[in-house]
Amino acid sequence: MPTTGREPRQERSRQHRIPAAQLDELVLAALARAAAPLSAYQIIAALRDERKTVAPPPIYRALKRLLDQGEIERIEMLSAYRIRIVEKCIHAICDSCGGLSSIPASHAVDALNAAMKHAGFASPRLSIEATGRCARCELADRGGAG
Repeated sequence: MPTTGREPRQERSRQHRIPAAQLDELVLAALARAAAPLSAYQIIAALRDERKTVAPPPIYRALKRLLDQGEIERIEMLSAYRIRIVEKCIHAICDSCGGLSSIPASHAVDALNAAMKHAGFASPRLSIEATGRCARCELADRGGAG
């Protein structure tokens, strides 16, 4: 039966639900196209640009599934997500340009995990983040001189 637009809101939303697996793929595709990590609301906007309307709760559920699967990572300081690029790294965020670099640091991550385990604390998702200035911004502030 066609919709008249007068059905209860819950009924209309149920008719347009995107299956979880398909939503996960859409979120991964949006993150893959992005030049920088995206917040949940930026992901929603990116999907809207593709004529997909998704409310925040399903997006957060998709992000949780993708985090649990290790497909993506959350950059806590930015409240944003991106495709997992490097395992066991330090996320360095530039205070000037907002750029993000992933610096491989398996020894540091392993040492922190060992220290936490020794203290009786388990962390399934260890995130190490640092702020500072990237080389490009430092060079620009010095007038391009090296």
